[in-house]
Amino acid sequence: MGIYSPPAATRSGNSSRGQLGQARPTTTEAESIYSPSAGYCAEVSSLAICNNSDQAAEYSLFHDNDGAVFSEETALFFEIELPAKTTVWLVDIKILMGNASGNLGVKSSVSQAITFTAYGEESY
Repeated sequence: MGIYSPPAATRSGNSSRGQLGQARPTTTEAESIYSPSAGYCAEVSSLAICNNSDQAAEYSLFHDNDGAVFSEETALFFEIELPAKTTVWLVDIKILMGNASGNLGVKSSVSQAITFTAYGEESY
């Protein structure tokens, strides 16, 4: 298995490519990791989900196109177990976001156990 390397931050014309957001939730409540700025569109193309704790934890990933409701209705992945000291890469995904009210949300079953990092491209 090869090592995945996220794209380096680059800017060309009216777009910027690189890290869009990062969070390590301090509670077990869902929170937003990314929301596009007004007038911008984004494509989330990869996500790193890293359990840096000594215990297994569950993660959830949500996409609410026009708000911040993080529930079973907006779940992309829901309560997926991630073993201790493990990283999962979601690559070649295409989560399109074009509404400044929309949010990409994350949740961990154990506080301060999982770091979520989203990569992609913003354009206007």
